[in-house]
Amino acid sequence: MTELEKLCEAFLESDGPTGGPWHIEAPSKGSPCHTVKGGETNAEIAYVHAGEASQEANARLIAAAPELLVACKAMYDLLTRDFGQLGPTTDAAFAAIAKATGEGV
Repeated sequence: MTELEKLCEAFLESDGPTGGPWHIEAPSKGSPCHTVKGGETNAEIAYVHAGEASQEANARLIAAAPELLVACKAMYDLLTRDFGQLGPTTDAAFAAIAKATGEGV
């Protein structure tokens, strides 16, 4: 298991969002929405209207959110540890992490 996989696993087992990985289920008959599900119980996380390419892209982005957050946090920690604050690069990562977690890093 890679270091990033260990970080992902630890984060997703925490008291944070529904554990991952998250995935997309195509709209069922009569439903206008993609369903993003995840965790051990396959919990419903989000509904995204289907029909346009941008809506499917939004569903993919939501489904990737847990892994993206863990990867961003890991890269932020590595960069700031090895190089300190890098201006816009680490500022953007910090802002994204804070937005996703509702708090600072």
